Amino acid sequence: MQAALDRGWPLAMLIQIHQKAGHFGEGSTSTSSHMNQAVEQENEDQNMHVTEPEPQGIADQVGEKEDQNVHVIQPEPQGLADEGERIPAIVEAVQNEDQEARMMEECEDSSDDEDYPLLGEWRGKGFGNPVIQDIRSNEYEYRENEVVQGAKYPSIEAVKDAVKLWAISLRKEFRVVKSSSKEYEVKCVNGDCTWRVHAYKGKYKTHWECSIVTPHTCRLTAVAQTHRNITSTFVAKKMYGVILDKIDYEPKLIIRDIDDRFQYKISYAKAWRAKQKVFEMRFGTYEASYDNLPHMLSAIVQRNPESAADTYIVPSLDGGPGFLLRAFFCLGACVRAFMYCLPVLCIDGTFLTGRYKGTILTAIGVDCNKQVVPIAFAFVENENTESWYWFLERVKIHVVAARPNVCLISGRYAGLLAAIRQLHEGSRG
Repeated sequence: MQAALDRGWPLAMLIQIHQKAGHFGEGSTSTSSHMNQAVEQENEDQNMHVTEPEPQGIADQVGEKEDQNVHVIQPEPQGLADEGERIPAIVEAVQNEDQEARMMEECEDSSDDEDYPLLGEWRGKGFGNPVIQDIRSNEYEYRENEVVQGAKYPSIEAVKDAVKLWAISLRKEFRVVKSSSKEYEVKCVNGDCTWRVHAYKGKYKTHWECSIVTPHTCRLTAVAQTHRNITSTFVAKKMYGVILDKIDYEPKLIIRDIDDRFQYKISYAKAWRAKQKVFEMRFGTYEASYDNLPHMLSAIVQRNPESAADTYIVPSLDGGPGFLLRAFFCLGACVRAFMYCLPVLCIDGTFLTGRYKGTILTAIGVDCNKQVVPIAFAFVENENTESWYWFLERVKIHVVAARPNVCLISGRYAGLLAAIRQLHEGSRG
């Protein structure tokens, strides 16, 4: 009964079929005739809808009673095994999919856009580039540790690095024959060797291309301990990440790393210069830092209210750009904090290290909790009367202002004492 209801058969019809479903054979003639009579009576009404049952042995007998006015409703899939093979709609859909697959195989790479056919070379396999030549597309194509004819590089620096790496891996040295904005050529240091690499940059190209690469004809006579082409710049590029991760990385460790990586030893001076170049690559040069200092101080004053900055530039005698001699600055937040600190300023100076020697002067305050508060700073040429006077004058104007009875604590330097005396006398006058 449950199976009949699941299949949607008419109740009266399904009861008779269900009772005899498993006993059809040679002795089931009476049951078959009785079934035919029941089906004929039900088909007399032309508007009656008959649901076709799932094949159970008598489906052929029911299907023989065809009537043009009888609407046959296909059974819905019930999720049974091999059920799709008996449902015409599913069989037809599978056949349509197979036919579409065969048509796609015959058409292969054919496109619906017949007005814009693809070029033949775009269809081929390999390194074909299906992009029209454009100045924005990258044309760089090279090997990692070998320079070959036709290799392309993004810049002249990339060409130089590639040639150096290749020469070091071959344990051969080279000399630069030509180096310009359009051409770069190197040859083996052995005059009898034919090794040569020539690269150029085309007039309307954005990349460099190696046009000539000839092999070495010389032989190694001994294993060299040093290599002339391992320069401090080359070492700086290879050790860039290591040194930045550890700023106090010592030159002797750089020497060991280069020896482990390339089997060549470099001098201590070259390792030290390489470390300095890493700092320049990351933080810029000393010249650039001094040149940017006035612009940086101006930006600090604009972004921080009540801040102050000043510079002293010595004009050039030949009419060129001047020389930055002194720079002063104080932050507005520190100046406001000093109003709630003890009326005490500790002033002192210390020397600067680097390419350009100088002195940094500081003014430090003390809060009620006896904690130091940085108030003002200045970069000057050295500790003399003029530089101390220039610094203290700006501290008085921008920091102390109208606050009375501020005590200065400092060392008894002759230049500092003279500057304080001049400043005190000038305030009296």
